[in-house]
Amino acid sequence: LDADAARLWGRLQQQQREGGAPLGVRAYNARLYERATAGDWRSALQLLDAMGPDGTPPDASSVSHTARACGRAGAWEEATSLLRRASDAYGVPPDERVHCSAMQACGKAGEWQEALRILDEAEATLGGPSLKLYGAAMGAVSSAEGQWAECLRLLERMQTAGIEADIG
Repeated sequence: LDADAARLWGRLQQQQREGGAPLGVRAYNARLYERATAGDWRSALQLLDAMGPDGTPPDASSVSHTARACGRAGAWEEATSLLRRASDAYGVPPDERVHCSAMQACGKAGEWQEALRILDEAEATLGGPSLKLYGAAMGAVSSAEGQWAECLRLLERMQTAGIEADIG
């Protein structure tokens, strides 16, 4: 499937270079989704950076899929960089999905403290706490050995914020 998708994408790009219409955000997002599923953060970032110059401005899904690729691969520095520059570079403020993907990347890389900083930032910029944000933070912290007390603090923080833990 990956090789077939790459060939199709190459044909679409060739048609565009030969004077065809811009590919459109749906085509880019389909390719970004595929790269995210594969955890191919390098290709996803390159593709995201190419969208504007190709005549197709990225949207929230474009940034989210790219962040997800970073998250799946544990590319925490790239994920946090994308989170910090999404508004200025792409005109797309990072949403909950981008914050969660960045926390996932931090967890995979053992950078659980950075995940907690992202949680604090997300609560401030997104208008408050959410179960998804806390779930991503909990996942990042629980992947670090010996951080069970920090997980308990997160559960307590969730309770204080009025978020019911979805355990089951």
